[in-house]
Amino acid sequence: MVDHYAVLGLQRNATAEDIKKAYRKEALRWHPDKNADKKDLAERKFKDISAAFKADVNVSVMQLAPFLLLMFFSVLSSLPLGGETTPYSLQPSEAHVLERSTEALGVRYFVADTFELRHADAANLRKVEERIETDALGLVRRRCNAERLSKQKMVDAANGHPGAERARMLEAADRIEMPWCDEKDVLEAAKAR
Repeated sequence: MVDHYAVLGLQRNATAEDIKKAYRKEALRWHPDKNADKKDLAERKFKDISAAFKADVNVSVMQLAPFLLLMFFSVLSSLPLGGETTPYSLQPSEAHVLERSTEALGVRYFVADTFELRHADAANLRKVEERIETDALGLVRRRCNAERLSKQKMVDAANGHPGAERARMLEAADRIEMPWCDEKDVLEAAKAR
């Protein structure tokens, strides 16, 4: 069996950075185009160096395999089974035509006409409505952050101007309505109760 570290002139405890540096150095040194007088030897050495580097990369990937599998299965487990779609939408769509509101926060959502058959159990319905409220609050928070960022950009732009122009621009920024932030405040207050 070939010792890939020896091919690269390294010890077994070499870091990934050491391996990359050694590969570059040896690949340049033994590149067939740079060794026209020893072409056969250079080709063999260059192939060995490339194989050693690839083998080390493959070992690194294999060391990550358990983590990659864990990530894959955790993502897979969070997906709906059997082509099942999300039972609700925050906006009306072809699949979600019936309008409802969550009991706790009054968040408006839309469902398919078979929703009540599948979620007749109160505990099951509450879980779905908690997910709806979490999704709605996340959406409203993102939109509120966008409103705040937009307003802050206006304030920053105003601060770059002198006197009356600055005052006028700051006043305009103050007058900007932020409906998503208002809705976020209402939802967070209702959730805190």
